[in-house]
Amino acid sequence: MQNAQFDQNTNTLFTRTQHNLYANEEHVGVQTLNRLFLYVLILFLLEGTLRKWLVPSLSNVLFFSKDPFVLYAYWIAFRYGLFPKDWLSRISYIVFLVLFVYSFIQAFLNDINPIITLIGFRNYGLLIPLVILMKEYMSWQTIRTIGKIISWLAVPSAILVYMQYVSPASAFINRNVGVGGESGVFVVGEGVVRTSGFFSFNMGHAYFCILCFMFFMINSFLPQEEKLVPKWYTWIFFLACIANSAVSGSRANWAHVAMFFSFFLCTTMVFVNKVKTMKSVVYVIMGGLVGLLLLTTVFERSLDLIAARQKGAEENANENFAERALAGFGKVFEPLTKGYKIYGEGLGMGSSSGKFFGSASMGKKITYESEWPRVISEAGIVVGGFFLLFRLTMISYLIRSGMKIYSKTSNAIPLLFTGAIFWTLMYAQISFNGASFYYGWFFSGIAFASVRIYGEHVLHKRDVSKGMLL
Repeated sequence: MQNAQFDQNTNTLFTRTQHNLYANEEHVGVQTLNRLFLYVLILFLLEGTLRKWLVPSLSNVLFFSKDPFVLYAYWIAFRYGLFPKDWLSRISYIVFLVLFVYSFIQAFLNDINPIITLIGFRNYGLLIPLVILMKEYMSWQTIRTIGKIISWLAVPSAILVYMQYVSPASAFINRNVGVGGESGVFVVGEGVVRTSGFFSFNMGHAYFCILCFMFFMINSFLPQEEKLVPKWYTWIFFLACIANSAVSGSRANWAHVAMFFSFFLCTTMVFVNKVKTMKSVVYVIMGGLVGLLLLTTVFERSLDLIAARQKGAEENANENFAERALAGFGKVFEPLTKGYKIYGEGLGMGSSSGKFFGSASMGKKITYESEWPRVISEAGIVVGGFFLLFRLTMISYLIRSGMKIYSKTSNAIPLLFTGAIFWTLMYAQISFNGASFYYGWFFSGIAFASVRIYGEHVLHKRDVSKGMLL
C-alpha cells in the first residue's frame, strides 16, 4: 500500500517529523550520544571477559567501567541542551532527583557510609536519564549495529558456554571474577557449572540468550535490505540461540526465555485475525518445537540436570520455582512488619556492592532476595513505592504503545524489544544485580527508541526509515 504523501512546505506534521528523525541525527551531540550508547553496550558484553580472564586484579574497578560513559552522555546532553521535556522525561528527572536527594537524607538519618550511599543511588537511579536520551535520540542504525553485534557474537558464545559446560568447575575457563576467581563457581549438578559465557555471572548470560532470540526474530521479520545477518547465517544463528540457552544450567535462563516468548505470543494473539500475526505465531511455535526437539535429544543431559536441580530445590525449600520467583509480589509490604524503618534502611544496603563495603554491619541486615520487598526495605514505603510505580508506568507505556503500533502496522519490533525487558524492568533485581541493572535500563531505552521510530509511522502515516517496516 502506498504511503500517504505530504507536502513538505505546507504540512507542519511532516516538517516536525522530518526534523525529529533526520535533522537530529546529523547533530554532533546526537552523533556523540549514539557512539556512547554503543560503547556502553560493548562494555556490557565484554566486562565479564575482562574481570574473569584478562585483568581480574581490576575486577572491582571494571564493575563500574560503563558508568563514566553514562556520565559523559549526560554532559553531552547538558552541553547541547538535548534533554527532552515531554511528560515521561519530566517524571524520569523527578525520580532521578528524588532518589539522589533521598539517598543522602537516609545516609544522615541512618549513619551510612557515603560510599554505600553513592553506590545505592547508582543502583537505583543512575541510568534513568540515559533511558530518556535513548528514547529521544537513539538512531535505527545504532539499533541495527547492536543487533549485528549480538547476532555475530551468538556463535562464539555458544562455543564458549559448551566448553564451560563440559569442563570441570576448577578449569580456567570457568573461573569467577577477581583474583580469587577459582572459588565461588556455581554448579548445577554432577560437577557441571552454571555457565556464564562472556559475562561475569550466569545472570548476564541469561539476558544474552534473550537478546539472541529477540534479534533472531527481529531479523526474520525485517525486509531483505534491512536484515541483520546474511541468509546463510540465519539458521546457524538460530542453533546458536538454542545452544546458548540449553547448556546454561540455569533455571532462570530458561524461565526468562520462556517469558519472552510468552509475552510476545500473548500480546500478538490479540490481533490473531491479521495474516502477519499468524505468521509470527507460526514462527514462534515452529521455533519452539525445534528447540524442544534439540533439548530432548542433543541436550538431554542438560535437561535432566535442570530437572534434578529443580526437584532438589523444591524438597529443600518446600516451594517450587514459580512460587519462589513470584514470592516478592505477596511480600512487598512485609518489611513494614519485620522491623525495617518506614523510611528505609538506605539505598544499596541490601545489595552485593553495599555488603562489600560493610553494610551488613550497619543497621538492620536486609535479607530479601526478591526485588519488591527489598526495595521497600531499602527505600521505604513512600520513595520505594514511588520507584516501583515509576517502573510499572514505563512498562505500561511500552506495552500500550507497542500494541498500538502492531495493531496499525502489523509491526512487531517494538513489542519484541518490550518483551525482552518487561519482566526485568517490572520485577527483576534491577537495583541489586549488576547485569540486571544495565540490561534492564539500557534495553528499556532501546524499546523506547523503537516506539519512537515506528510510532512516527503510526502517528503521521509515513515511513521513517527505508525498509524498516514489515
